Amino acid sequence: MTKSGFVTSAGALSTRILSTAASKGLFPHPLISTCRPAAKVFVLNSRDSANAFIATVNDASSNLKTDISSVGFDVEFWSNKPALVQIAFSPDIVGVFQLQPICGEFLASQNSLDLDSSRFPSALRHLLESQAIAKVGVGIRQDAELLAKHLNVKTENKIDCAMMPIARKIGARSLVSLYHTFVDDSAAFKKVNPVATGFNWGSSDLPIPAIEYAANDALASLLVYQAIESVSLKDMPENSETNNAQNAVKRWEQFKSSRDKERKLFPTSPWGRKKPVISSRLPSGFESRTDDLFSAIPSINKTK
Repeated sequence: MTKSGFVTSAGALSTRILSTAASKGLFPHPLISTCRPAAKVFVLNSRDSANAFIATVNDASSNLKTDISSVGFDVEFWSNKPALVQIAFSPDIVGVFQLQPICGEFLASQNSLDLDSSRFPSALRHLLESQAIAKVGVGIRQDAELLAKHLNVKTENKIDCAMMPIARKIGARSLVSLYHTFVDDSAAFKKVNPVATGFNWGSSDLPIPAIEYAANDALASLLVYQAIESVSLKDMPENSETNNAQNAVKRWEQFKSSRDKERKLFPTSPWGRKKPVISSRLPSGFESRTDDLFSAIPSINKTK
């Protein structure tokens, strides 16, 4: 599908979801801002609202005959238990599902989250367990394992975006590096307060920076996956000299040329302002320099 066709389809779907959700009394958070300014973030904190929202997405998709084949997927944890599930249904629609008020309660005496799997929203369970819809993200295997352990939710059709570029020796691995390699190498994620990674994700009253942090990860995951799928990686040459910086730059330029051509970008695109050195084997100290460079981006400090 061409970029223009995808945008048209996704835009129509998002518009239908927003209008139908509003008719059911479901509205996006008015103060949330993500790496994609146009995106709307819904915060769902009850089983009824979670089921109603996913039903709205399904109905909109069905009415427009627009299949949702993949969703951005991420989970935040508290005391090693799932506390928040984030789903990016499209580049413009993200659902943040708060498991504490939906499935259990926070036990202050034990500083832990007690979850009841029987209260997990049925529509969300169906979505995660569906083989027809890919759940895409970075490092999502552990997310899925803990969802299965604590809530008996068996997440199917998982795709780890970090594994997709390996075949063509593109050395991006973290969500941040993948985002800057495949989506936009000039724009950073929205900056948040550094204490974001210390938020109590089990709380039913999450502050705005925490919600933005969570929504960004799911949204960026979907954007990365769609970007990788849209670029002809098969046309990129194999190169066995993985530590040769000159070859690494050449591979990056070949990739960027293919990416920008398929997306019909103009030479003035901000994507052309930087020329990252991408290699399949990162040189010593590369990760630490990357952490310093992108220290303001939420996903760098993410722990699970």
